[in-house]
Amino acid sequence: ESRSSIRLGLKLFNSLFDDDFQLEMLRTIHQAEKNSPDFFIYGNRLFDPEREFDGHRGIAYGGPDLSDRNLQVMTAFNQMADQQSGDMVRLPWSATGNITTGKMALEYALRGASSFQLHTYFQLPSDQYSMKAGSKIQKAVHELYFHPENGFVVWMLHLAKALGQPLGQCRFDEIVGQGDRIGLW
Repeated sequence: ESRSSIRLGLKLFNSLFDDDFQLEMLRTIHQAEKNSPDFFIYGNRLFDPEREFDGHRGIAYGGPDLSDRNLQVMTAFNQMADQQSGDMVRLPWSATGNITTGKMALEYALRGASSFQLHTYFQLPSDQYSMKAGSKIQKAVHELYFHPENGFVVWMLHLAKALGQPLGQCRFDEIVGQGDRIGLW
C-alpha cells in the first residue's frame, strides 16, 4: 500500500471532563486502524467556565496547572498502553503546555513527545532572559538550552546518567519515551 506524502495530525485539547475522558480520547486515536492520524498534538490550554480573569468569566489558561495535568494524563496513558500493547500503535506526538524550561521539555519527552510547541515563553519581556544581547528568540532559546539548573543540556546530562548512557553521547531521540526506565510509571 503506498502512502501519500500528506501527513494528517490531530490536536487534542484538554476537556472539561476528568482524566478518564482524556485517556479514552488518547486510546481511541491509538487503535491500530488505517484511519488513525499520523501524529497528534496534546494538551494546549485548560478551560474553566467559572474562573475569572481581568473581568472575564470562563477563561482558557496554562501554566503549572496545565503541565501537571498533561504529564499526569500522559503518564497514565503510557501505563495503559504498556498493558494493552498488542492492539495499540504508539503515534508520534508534539507536546504543548507550560514548556518554559529545557527540563519541562524533557519531562514531556520522557512520556513520548518527540517535539514541542512553545508560544508564551517567547512573549516574556526581554529583561526576563539571562542573555542580554540578541533577539528575543535567541535569548529564549539560549535560556531553554543553557540555564544552569533547568536547561535542556544539564537535564540531558542528568538523564544520560540516569539511563546509564555515556555522558556527552546521549541523543534526544534516545530519551523519548524512556520514562518507564527511570521510574515514572
